[in-house]
Amino acid sequence: MTADYVAHHAQQRPDAPALIDNGRTITYGEFARDLPKFMRAVRELGVPAAGTIAVGCDDLYVQWLILLACEELGIATASLIQREEASVLPLVAGIDLLLSEFPLPEGRPRHRHDLTPAWVESVLRLPAVEPPAPSRPPQEAVLRILRTSGTTGRFMRLALTRDMHERRIEHWLWRYGFSVRSRVMLAMPFVIGGVYSQACACLRAGGALVRESRVEVPVALMRHAVTHVTLMPIYLRNVLDQVGSGFARLSELVVSTFGGAIAPSLRAEAVARLCVAVCDMYGCNEVGFIASNGLYRTGSYLDLWPGIALEAVDEEGRTLPAGEPGLLRVRTPSMFAGYIDDPEATGRMLREGWFYPGDLGVLRGSRELELLGRADAVLNIGGAKFLPERLERILRAGIGVEEVAVGSIVSPQSASELCIAIGETGSADAEIGPKIDALLSGVGFRKSILIRLARLPRDPAGRIDRAALARAIATAVSGAKPGAG
Repeated sequence: MTADYVAHHAQQRPDAPALIDNGRTITYGEFARDLPKFMRAVRELGVPAAGTIAVGCDDLYVQWLILLACEELGIATASLIQREEASVLPLVAGIDLLLSEFPLPEGRPRHRHDLTPAWVESVLRLPAVEPPAPSRPPQEAVLRILRTSGTTGRFMRLALTRDMHERRIEHWLWRYGFSVRSRVMLAMPFVIGGVYSQACACLRAGGALVRESRVEVPVALMRHAVTHVTLMPIYLRNVLDQVGSGFARLSELVVSTFGGAIAPSLRAEAVARLCVAVCDMYGCNEVGFIASNGLYRTGSYLDLWPGIALEAVDEEGRTLPAGEPGLLRVRTPSMFAGYIDDPEATGRMLREGWFYPGDLGVLRGSRELELLGRADAVLNIGGAKFLPERLERILRAGIGVEEVAVGSIVSPQSASELCIAIGETGSADAEIGPKIDALLSGVGFRKSILIRLARLPRDPAGRIDRAALARAIATAVSGAKPGAG
């Protein structure tokens, strides 16, 4: 359990930083001192072992104390962010207590304890006490309640057990070799399962977690000597745009990305100007991470992580030989047992011990994976079917713009047409248009419609929201409607 590691580092290195939150440093000694107080306070809220608490807190230290106190007491937790949408309501409807400083879209649930500054101060003022006896629940007990929509198309809840959590932490430790010298910047919230397990791995190794929102990211990375940060590709692009001419490339910084394919040009620019390596990871909340490119490898293939079983299958579920594209299915040591209260979705996505993430890919040899795109995102343009992700990769590399998405519309004449959506960029249409035409011609498309969007619609994991993109295209193109795909 992570609290055990905090206590160990507090004994060995009590003055070492555990958290650095916008200039405020919390040592391992302070962490170990305050954790028993929050265990006592959470226990007094009346939630029993095996119960659930949804936690909404902007203070990183207090949030960590509550999450680890619940872990020690055998209480499962879910994390909230400040501006939740109505889709979060099913998540909090099934929990025993909402412990939050954030409002919800539709008022207050019946079981709520306001996480006020006064309550936090009252807990911190408690006298130093021996920690209550931890619950030590079995490994199959639920530790976290995660939300997901990327593989099912709608909001779902799934349970992360203690065993799953431990295995995901082990993967982070193995992949990145966290140590007491590691400084991991938190650029995304704990609602993303991989971010929470990465943070736990850092604490277990004795490193420091960093959150810095007072300055631009490149300045924060340099100021705190950050060694690891996880960003979605679009945010990596934004960070590179903030790098000034006087910025010195950080020779120990490793950037991890997930949520969408990263363009080779973006990777190369990041390594040249910002960091020593970019690691592109593939996975989902249901099974954890599946594969990644090597830390210093720049090819287009991903390497399967140890312990991962992955197959490409045809429409009948028959395993395809290496080199043939098919629907991917995966089995991992940390995969989930099913969605909460949704046997229909569980039966559709989890079959005969395999999870079907809805992606298409090719296995090259036994351990190399080439991702092709989403099976449910195939577009049909005039009878020709293709994967938008493949064309998006070509366009990103060819025009040097990261914010590119491909969709289709049905014109008033009922003919499907290819539509290229471009996000904000400094280049004019007159500069980009001819480049796009040349690239499309090379892959068999004679024409397309080019539109500009203030921003491309994305889901919480950073992937293109294909349904929202179709609506945005239809709105932008006069007289058009979303293509059938």
